[in-house]
Amino acid sequence: ETWFPFGSTKSKSANSSYIENNAPKPRNREEAMEMAGMLTPGEDGVLVSCDNVEIADADDTIISATQGDAIAFFNYLSDKSGKPQADWSSLHAGLPTRNTKWIANHWFHGGMSL
Repeated sequence: ETWFPFGSTKSKSANSSYIENNAPKPRNREEAMEMAGMLTPGEDGVLVSCDNVEIADADDTIISATQGDAIAFFNYLSDKSGKPQADWSSLHAGLPTRNTKWIANHWFHGGMSL
């Protein structure tokens, strides 16, 4: 399972139920980790799971995945000036699973200077 505590299937921006409820957006990694610690996988953000296919829900807080599926996301957005900003909706955690989980990273450099 992979959990995106600030993720949302409703928008491309960081608009999880936590942030939609007028909670402040994290300003840095430390704040993001602290805020995420107050949230619950399967109730907040988006949980991607092969183990919980039978409990995928209507409001898309749990997404069913099948063998061979991939998760792709961007971790930076551009503000109005074009300066990259962290996209907190991409913050994620790998959670234990009942099955075998294979993980691979493929990094792309977008040409932005951070």
